[in-house]
Amino acid sequence: MNEKLASLYWNSLKMDIPGDPDSCYLDLGGNSIGIFILSEGIRKDLGKTIDPAILLSESSSLNRLAEQLEEF
Repeated sequence: MNEKLASLYWNSLKMDIPGDPDSCYLDLGGNSIGIFILSEGIRKDLGKTIDPAILLSESSSLNRLAEQLEEF
């Protein structure tokens, strides 16, 4: 898994200690501001654009997001 993606993900959730990478973003306390921060971070730092709606779905865990970004 990309360390930068993991850092962006946990920082957008304001978590100092990483949580379960298989938990959905919203279940970990994610909100609309965090979704924007994470989406923009991925665009700027990883050069990939994601639909923010992905983070509202069941596919929003860190592990699933990493898999989806590898497909792009």
